[in-house]
Amino acid sequence: MAKSSKNTTALMMYAASEHDADLYYAVRCSVPDPFLYFRIAGRSSVLMSDLEYERVRKAARVDQVELYSEWSTRTRTWKVPKPTQPDVAAAYLKDHGVRKVVVPSHFPLGFAELLRVRGIRVEPKNDPFWEERVLKTREEVALIRQALRHTEKAIHKAEDLLKRSVIRGKRVLYKGVTVTSDLSSASSTGP
Repeated sequence: MAKSSKNTTALMMYAASEHDADLYYAVRCSVPDPFLYFRIAGRSSVLMSDLEYERVRKAARVDQVELYSEWSTRTRTWKVPKPTQPDVAAAYLKDHGVRKVVVPSHFPLGFAELLRVRGIRVEPKNDPFWEERVLKTREEVALIRQALRHTEKAIHKAEDLLKRSVIRGKRVLYKGVTVTSDLSSASSTGP
């Protein structure tokens, strides 16, 4: 990513996209562990762990996927012996000429304070973080409809299974097997 002017404001998130709808919307890829996301001068980038790097590089909808470990190593050259995520984020931002970030309102307070100590201004933004999420695109509407169709099919299958089941005390049995919410046992005994 090319350096921006020193007055550039960036968008920044730190979360696990598996649990954060705003971050998932930004990268369109589910990652179970927290990672750094930046949008600087209209270009998006993530700093990803070595473990997730290849998968995210192939799956995420971002302009650039970089290794967190490389940026952590760069931070050590600044005489920071054990760089934290805020150290690495500040190094990345400063390298790109960013002195101010806009973050979601649920951004970790401790992280924000450490960024401030490192010279990065932090401004929280109230929901919705991505205003374009409010209005759905045709593609998103189609995906919602598809999800609803799949949900309806699943509900009909569950109804059918329950109609053909018997109740014995506090248990529901289908073909002699207790019905549970566990998908692994349901797939071997499905209708």
